[in-house]
Amino acid sequence: MPNADPTNIHLLRVKHPETAHPDRDPVRLSSRLWPRRQVLEEHWSSDAGIEFLDKWFSVAKICQYFRTRSPVTMPDIDGWHARDLIAPLFFNDNTELHNLIRRRLILPYLTGSFHSSFIEEYAGGLLMALQKPDGGIRPILCGEVWRRCFASLAVNATPIHNEAAKLFTSSYDNFIQTAGIRDGASHCAKILSVFYDNLDTSDPNDPDVIIKIDVSNAFNTTDRALTLDMISGRASRDYACVIKEGDVIGTVDSLTNLFGYFKATHGHHSKLRYFDWDGQVHLAKGKTGGQQGDPLEMLIFNLTIHHLWGRVFS
Repeated sequence: MPNADPTNIHLLRVKHPETAHPDRDPVRLSSRLWPRRQVLEEHWSSDAGIEFLDKWFSVAKICQYFRTRSPVTMPDIDGWHARDLIAPLFFNDNTELHNLIRRRLILPYLTGSFHSSFIEEYAGGLLMALQKPDGGIRPILCGEVWRRCFASLAVNATPIHNEAAKLFTSSYDNFIQTAGIRDGASHCAKILSVFYDNLDTSDPNDPDVIIKIDVSNAFNTTDRALTLDMISGRASRDYACVIKEGDVIGTVDSLTNLFGYFKATHGHHSKLRYFDWDGQVHLAKGKTGGQQGDPLEMLIFNLTIHHLWGRVFS
């Protein structure tokens, strides 16, 4: 449950730390190996790009997204306004308005085409503190409703999640990921069940085991430059897992075409607003990791760590 205690802001700021490597902070630098805006814009202007947008970012898809949001009184990160205020805008034959919403409010996220004066706002959002059973808090960030619509349409585009599923399950012989892909939790449960049924504990000196690793505050502490490298498919520096500067990295090509979105949201500090129960607004800055609350973030987090863990286990 959300907890709006005024003292939470101190914990929330701690959970949004300074970057551990200022020398490679994407706020301060941009790699020559990352896709350029002109190249991305040319792609989305091509026949293939237009076909992709018409299929997965159509007015009909946008309308469906808002019509299926949670109604009043239902727990939802967007609250109730997406369904009850925005969806009715599409309940008419005003195609000019519908296309204007798509062109001016949704599609600019494709290339991160925002004025520099406002980019921290687009990269930020409403910060909430969810109360955990152990008494701690989990930071959840709700970006603006148009951004969440764009991200949701992207993560549900069949080419993107099909490419991601293939990458996460076939890149390495002894390392797979199921989170972030369709029915991932069910796949994980089935795999664990098979492992459990076939555990060999006969040798006390070398038994088969199943372990759970939980990385504290993982989403908020990943290296943003690493994330952008993994999305672009090229390493901008050397990594300890034997990835070298300039190496081609297996990635999700359809996500690489959305690099402008990720450069805008991960290449700038995010302005985060926390409202306490006294009505006071507190500010925090997001300087590392991504947004736990962005529909794309689970997929991007998995992509960020995939080759690091995969090569470690190899």
